Amino acid sequence: FEADGFTFDAGPSWYWMPEVFERFFERYGRRVDEFYTLKRLDPAYRVVTGQTPDAPRGFLDVPGTFEGFRAWAAELDPAAAPALGAMFAEAQTKYEKGVFEWIWKPMTQLSELIDLDLARAAVENDMFGSLERHLAKFTSSSTLLDILKWPVIFLGASPANAPSLYSLMTYAGHALGTWYPSGGMAAPARAMADLATQLGAEIRLNAEVTALKTDDNSVTELCLSNGACERVDGVVNAGDYHHFEQQLLPFELRRYDERFWDRQVMSPSCLLFYLGFDRSLPGLLHHTFFFDSDLDAHLHATFDAHEYSDEPTFYVSATSKTDPNVAPRTGGEALFVLVPISYQLNGTDSQARRAQVLD
Repeated sequence: FEADGFTFDAGPSWYWMPEVFERFFERYGRRVDEFYTLKRLDPAYRVVTGQTPDAPRGFLDVPGTFEGFRAWAAELDPAAAPALGAMFAEAQTKYEKGVFEWIWKPMTQLSELIDLDLARAAVENDMFGSLERHLAKFTSSSTLLDILKWPVIFLGASPANAPSLYSLMTYAGHALGTWYPSGGMAAPARAMADLATQLGAEIRLNAEVTALKTDDNSVTELCLSNGACERVDGVVNAGDYHHFEQQLLPFELRRYDERFWDRQVMSPSCLLFYLGFDRSLPGLLHHTFFFDSDLDAHLHATFDAHEYSDEPTFYVSATSKTDPNVAPRTGGEALFVLVPISYQLNGTDSQARRAQVLD
């Protein structure tokens, strides 16, 4: 979106797993570079650190290539170099199996769980223990451990509680590179919309679905907020699961009840600040993490205690470092600041609280 001449990405801010996008477009005989180009970010990101036993207060620039990352990690923790090679090899297996095989199973019948390849992978690789404990086996550096474990937070999970299967995220982020698409992070969505339109799809915006009509356990009509209902052959829901099931599906077609949802632990929420500056801000890269306070203490406050952290860690995206056109004035900056908070704190972010966190 745009505000006062600044352009901000309002959705995802990281472009990872480029081959996933490539495979999508290849299915339709097209290529990513027909729609947008990619720039590898190197360094991939910066981490502002506090004083730790293995690193002084300051910052670390994490290389954007796998070769560079491995050399950098070996300097940070020389004793860990051989073990990290083994960890990334295992994580690569999890990534390739998980992303290109396992997630394609619709999981509509029990027989899909009878998979010898999956069982073999579970035996040969550490998949179900704590991700944080798994990664800690490979390094004694607290700083390097923070670097290896933070990607799983993207999935809304705490590294301490997430299964070690998700070391695949560590591999995806550091082995496959961090990229930025020309035109911003909305470029892939625009490209998919263009492709869908070319293939005959009709995309309707501002058409909220408010009800479903069913017949014999099948959805037959979608009803919109303007009161109109239209017949459909089928429905694929990509929206919020809870809302779709509890608000749109009739009771008899729901798989879960409200008691089930009340027992679930939700992913964290966040405070977002979109900020525009008419001057350059030194010390920032395109992606910058501020881990200069205790990351584990903030994760505990967010995932376990469900309270505001007194000294939160946070993330800053400054797309103007890569694309100066997002700021109206040469040398200006367009950035957003993301501060994770517990989902149980939704609705408590008063103006005073926002000002306190921003300060």
